[in-house]
This record gives sequence, structure tokens and C-alpha cells, in this order.
Amino acid sequence: MPGCGEGGYKPRFAFEVLSAGRQKEVVDLVNALALYKPTKIAVEWIKEEDQAFTDSLYQEYLEGRRDGVF
Repeated sequence: MPGCGEGGYKPRFAFEVLSAGRQKEVVDLVNALALYKPTKIAVEWIKEEDQAFTDSLYQEYLEGRRDGVF
């Protein structure tokens, strides 16, 4: 998976998406979305690089091995 700024988006300030603080923000966002109960959520990724990984997570979800939080 590309790092910050490698996918065409160039942030103005560097940040570490895997830091504890950023991961908490992701969890907070997922929890807020869960409360809203959307029927669809769009996810942006580089298909050629991430499709197999995304498909494997979705398959685990369909098989009940994931609770919907990836």
C-alpha cells in the first residue's frame, strides 16, 4: 500500500497514518459511521496493488470472520 503522498495526493504537512493517535481517529470514524448505519461506503485504493487484499478482507467478512471493522 502506498505511503503518504505516494498515490498522487500530496499533503501539505507530513503525518503518520499508523500512529496511535491517527488509528484512534480511524476507529472513531468507523464507530460514527456504524451509528449512522449507511448502506454503502466508498473506499479509495489503488486497484492494481490493493485489490487482492481488499477482496480477502471482504471474503472474511462474508464468512463471519470479521465484524465489519477492517
